[in-house]
Parts: sequence; C-alpha cells; structure tokens
Amino acid sequence: MPLIFRVFILLLITGAAFPQKVLTLDEALNIALQRNTSLQVAIKNLKKLKSGLIASYGQYLPS
Repeated sequence: MPLIFRVFILLLITGAAFPQKVLTLDEALNIALQRNTSLQVAIKNLKKLKSGLIASYGQYLPS
C-alpha cells in the first residue's frame, strides 16, 4: 500500500473522529453576521451618516 494512500486514510479517520458542533439557526445566523465584512462596513457607514445628520441638525439649534 503506498505511503500517500496510508496518510490519506489516516487523515480521513482522524477527521471523522472529532465530532462537529451542531449549531442552532440563531447561532449560525449570529456567526454569519459577525463574519460578513460587507455587512459590517455597511453598518459603520450607516452610523457615520447618522452622526453626520445629527451634526448638521446642530447648526440650526440655538446654542
């Protein structure tokens, strides 16, 4: 039996030995939202726009 084949079989066996964690739908959604970089950028842009809007209202308020 070739060495490469033995190593491949060994990796398959050890990979199957470690159980995978079962996620609930809420956990999976939270992980996806945390790792979604485009969503994080959009949220930061929205916060920046909101703060700019509040600052522009400050020009019209009496001090």
